[in-house]
Amino acid sequence: MVPTFIINLPKSSERREACIKTCQEAELEPEVFEATNGREVMAHLDEHPEIKSKLAIADEVKISLPLGRSVVMGDKLSPAEVGCAFSHLRLYQEILDRNLDYALVLEDDALLKPDFAAVLAEVIKHSDKWDLVQFAHLNGIRSFFWSKPIKLTSEFSMFPEGMRGLNPIFNRRRMSFLLSCFLINRKACQRLIDLGYPVRMPADYLTGLIAYNGLRLYTCHPQDKLVICNAFASDIDGTGDARPLHRMR
Repeated sequence: MVPTFIINLPKSSERREACIKTCQEAELEPEVFEATNGREVMAHLDEHPEIKSKLAIADEVKISLPLGRSVVMGDKLSPAEVGCAFSHLRLYQEILDRNLDYALVLEDDALLKPDFAAVLAEVIKHSDKWDLVQFAHLNGIRSFFWSKPIKLTSEFSMFPEGMRGLNPIFNRRRMSFLLSCFLINRKACQRLIDLGYPVRMPADYLTGLIAYNGLRLYTCHPQDKLVICNAFASDIDGTGDARPLHRMR
């Protein structure tokens, strides 16, 4: 059984139950992991010293990359992004604390489709090749033209993303967004924790910018037959406010 976690705010019962139902239909036994309420935390930050000490809010953030490159991310984090970032980092620590080799992570707006179980089983067979596998993604990463996908079933494949040591040059500002549904291993959890504090970028920027984190990222295709993303409006901070555009240069 693949360890499975659903990131969810306690008050969001409808989305929690819907996500649990599709997990159970995929023969998974999900555990609900309580999300950080970004709105509450940011409104009363002095009452949350464990968050305040690990948070760096700035108008822009400069990230150093290998090969002497760098990228600047503009715009402050919204309360929703603060909550999401801390939720994911706390869960990565939980995976490490439990000594899990890997885990499936879902945000509670993700609904699994019938083909998911069979594809997940095949992805696990290739766990020596990946650090992170996104079943839901908005991918803008450049890859070598000769990169070959791994055939999972007659219909589904997973693709290696990026250009290895050349990512700081060709993928300096390119990433694969979305953390609705993904597999992550221990190596990736530790790496993201090491890079993620102090929190200064959205959770999906931290995971998706492989020029920065150096993770072995794969994406599964066709994703529209694996998971429904954003089945509910964003609610991780209780406001539904949209993520601001983080300009990169």
